[in-house]
Amino acid sequence: MIRALTLHEILTGRLGDSVLAALVYNHEGALLGAAAVPPAPPSPEENPTPPTDMPSRPTVLQAQATAAITSHIWDTYGGVGSLVSEPAAGGRWEGGRERQRALETMILEMEGARLVVAPAGPQYLVCLVGSEKAEVGMLMAKAQALGAYLRDGFGQLQAAG
Repeated sequence: MIRALTLHEILTGRLGDSVLAALVYNHEGALLGAAAVPPAPPSPEENPTPPTDMPSRPTVLQAQATAAITSHIWDTYGGVGSLVSEPAAGGRWEGGRERQRALETMILEMEGARLVVAPAGPQYLVCLVGSEKAEVGMLMAKAQALGAYLRDGFGQLQAAG
């Protein structure tokens, strides 16, 4: 079973290498856990008077908003993705037989950041937020690995509940 402190440690362990934040939430957008790297303070030459209204690090509200928005986008595209079909094995259309695929990974290119969302079981999602210079393939691999790692623990939660 996954514990709250352990979940935070797991998410914190995924930070670095251009990964700025890691979030876990359900399909309704309810945040279960988050970890983030605080931004580097501006140098005195760049900004001699730091603004007082800017948070020094990502806030819980920002994490909750990210979870809510990306879970909604995931569910929207997941529903559309189930309508999209692909050829059967071998890459051929065989007598109209088609195989439907579930959404596996979602990449969002934002101004100043890249987000990758991946499933962590049937009811949960993981999201990694990378810098705008983060390699998409690296973010995808880390998000998919994190989702696979958490899938067993969330499966135990689902079975117990």
